[in-house]
Amino acid sequence: MEDRSISNEQRASGVESFLLQEAINAEVVKEITITAPTNPNKWGKTLAPWFTEDCREAKRNMAKARR
Repeated sequence: MEDRSISNEQRASGVESFLLQEAINAEVVKEITITAPTNPNKWGKTLAPWFTEDCREAKRNMAKARR
């Protein structure tokens, strides 16, 4: 708070990072890692707004059933 060399943008970024980390620690939000699909044709499906966590789980279960 006393350091005048830090800009407001840097302060806001620090506060945002802190709040996000606290929310993850409290398990209010879930941290996910987005990886690029190996098949470029899947971009539209995996980034579609309707492709929710339920869809991902169903896809995983179907892959397990096939094996």
